[in-house]
Amino acid sequence: MTHQRAIFCSFIAYFALVLYDTTVKLARQASVSAFAIMLVVGMMGMIGVMGLALVKRDARILRPSSFRGIAIICLCSVAIRYCNITALNYLSLTLFYAIQFTAPLVIALLSVLLKHETLTRLKTGCLFAGFFGILVILAPRLSSATGEAIGYLTAFSSVFLFAISTVTMHEISQRESVESVQFFNFLSLSLFGLGGAVLGEPNELHANALMILLAGGVAFTLGNLLFNQAIKFTVSTNVAQMHYTQIIIGGIIGYLIWDDVPTWQLAVGSIIIITAGVLVAFQAQKATILEKIARKKSNRNYFSFFE
Repeated sequence: MTHQRAIFCSFIAYFALVLYDTTVKLARQASVSAFAIMLVVGMMGMIGVMGLALVKRDARILRPSSFRGIAIICLCSVAIRYCNITALNYLSLTLFYAIQFTAPLVIALLSVLLKHETLTRLKTGCLFAGFFGILVILAPRLSSATGEAIGYLTAFSSVFLFAISTVTMHEISQRESVESVQFFNFLSLSLFGLGGAVLGEPNELHANALMILLAGGVAFTLGNLLFNQAIKFTVSTNVAQMHYTQIIIGGIIGYLIWDDVPTWQLAVGSIIIITAGVLVAFQAQKATILEKIARKKSNRNYFSFFE
């Protein structure tokens, strides 16, 4: 897969995940518990991945070479899904995605801390600008109701966990198949959802709510498979910047279904965050290109020594 196709896969993945988030918000409004959502979505994902293995006639692709990296992905995934489901119960789609916009910046920061990447002046300025954009968005809402504060807390927690998951995913995707990672990802979701559904209060699923969840499961499965495929063939920063397409799609859906109209603070803050994230992505891409050129020159000089 080429670099351009990987970015296109990430765009389709994020579009599918917006559809999934929409179904989650609709399900929560229908009083469906978070555990029931995770159970249905996880089972749908498992069925989808096993079906893909059957189509390829290779069940071995579901078997991981190591459980350590996948365990981290699964733990992060369960926590991310639960946080997102909770946040979507209190926040509009546009506000939810505005907070999610900080993910590329957090990934860039974690890359500096965990992978020892260079923290340049431009990257430092972009990090400060991005988080300033979040303050612009949230400043008028800091005195809001407690429910919205819970939404902020869980949404930011999800962003941090997603950044950890993305950095880890890029590391293990070179040795693990997309299908094995996602199979155990969906398995952990379904087990966690089943445990919560059994131990929690009974939750009756009506036909309409079940259909919404099934549609959400399909969208979530497609989004995760394409996301893993994309991150396997390009750097995590390039995939993460496609987050920015979600504010447009989420804004349109939010307006059509819930009559959500973005405020000027949301628009200004989002522009600041997007600009900062794109600059960070371009710098990362430029550094990758320069590294490849330097490697080619080094190899050329090495072979010329023996001529």
